[in-house]
Amino acid sequence: MLGQHREEGLDGGLHVLAVARIEDLSELSFQCRVGRCHEAQSAGSARCSVVLWADAVDYILYSVSSNSQPPIQRGRPRSDSARRAVLDAAAELALEGTAGVGIDAIAARAGVSRTTIYKWWPSAPAVLLEGLLERTHESLETRASATTREALYDYLASLIALVRDTPAGPLLKGLVAASVTDADVARALIDDWVAPRRAAVVNLLFEGVRRGEVRKGLEYDVVADTLFAPIYYRLMFEHQPLTERLTRDIIDVCWPGIAA
Repeated sequence: MLGQHREEGLDGGLHVLAVARIEDLSELSFQCRVGRCHEAQSAGSARCSVVLWADAVDYILYSVSSNSQPPIQRGRPRSDSARRAVLDAAAELALEGTAGVGIDAIAARAGVSRTTIYKWWPSAPAVLLEGLLERTHESLETRASATTREALYDYLASLIALVRDTPAGPLLKGLVAASVTDADVARALIDDWVAPRRAAVVNLLFEGVRRGEVRKGLEYDVVADTLFAPIYYRLMFEHQPLTERLTRDIIDVCWPGIAA
């Protein structure tokens, strides 16, 4: 067993949910976030003591780390200058529309050897993904005093601006294409790009429930997917532009089904 998830029941007792696999972490965190813990459903729990995403993650990671050996580091530490040269070269090639950006092209543009790149990244798409995530770290923001509707609007507007006005859009498209034949890239995109943004929207919705602005009992993950879908659809197919009006249209269409 990797860890335990504890929650308070109606009887005042403490119910325990075992976490057997590290893969259970994201699911447990999501269930905590939306108030649908499996243990809460089966044990009649009044509320889960792990309400915030970070609390669930920190608790289980602590359980795991306190009972495991330190990870084995492979290879030499990366030179920051070489790393930057590789990431920049990969991004430049992708933005130039170079078909199937490969390790050879990245190495030549960065002025490093193929061996240097393979010491640190397993593939060219992995280089592109790291560059994308680095360039978009904490790039989506909302107003601190915003209502739930305003916060959702801000978040979607930030995402549209990000994929429309910065290299993130073309890089993301290239990575989605690579994910069709590269399972590692597909999983990394889900874990490192999709899941954090989905969780942020679920968090906004759950906070809206607490404020009385959002309906209880919604399938919050489906709501998040519905809000994001038009943006990614237009990004990938380019059949319509990614405009500021799109944000307003998404909220206008979806909010009546979300609002309390």
